[in-house]
Amino acid sequence: MTVTGSPSRPLLLALVSASLIGLVVAGVAAADADFVSSDPKDKATISAEPVKPIVLTFSEALGSGSRADIAGPGNAKVGTATVDSSSNKRLRFVPDAPLPAGGYTIAWTSIATDGHVLRGKLTFTVASAATPSPSALASASAAASPTVAPSAAPSPDDAAASDTSAILPVIAAIAIIATLGVVLLRNRRSAARP
Repeated sequence: MTVTGSPSRPLLLALVSASLIGLVVAGVAAADADFVSSDPKDKATISAEPVKPIVLTFSEALGSGSRADIAGPGNAKVGTATVDSSSNKRLRFVPDAPLPAGGYTIAWTSIATDGHVLRGKLTFTVASAATPSPSALASASAAASPTVAPSAAPSPDDAAASDTSAILPVIAAIAIIATLGVVLLRNRRSAARP
């Protein structure tokens, strides 16, 4: 017995619709300008010298209005990081002078090119500079070793979190497509039985 396409046509339409919806959802999720890393890193303790830029890196290009407000001790405004002219995936601020010792908060807003807005906060501390004694200076210079400067490169944990948020909608779309495929096959088999 041959069954013509009427029972499978609605399911085929549902399968195609689910596929298109999954692709749209995956595209929208991938368009977010997710936070990737910062220099200084969240909860880091840094020294005031030398003066270094504050840089936040995002997964996508940042749109107009993206910014990061930096507040220091006593919640005093230190400055605002804006979209970096050399990379539209970064917010950057260079202090005019060394930052005073104390706690700092960076409140950032990323606006993706599609207009989607994300917000977040991170903190860091500037250590107070202790005045070393002359004997401590002599000991320190004798035992000096190279140091490693902080990097703006994302840590594996940061990259994994960003990748996971973009992959979840794709996995959901695949699951929907697979489920609809199973339903379609079952309906076809049951309709083909005499």
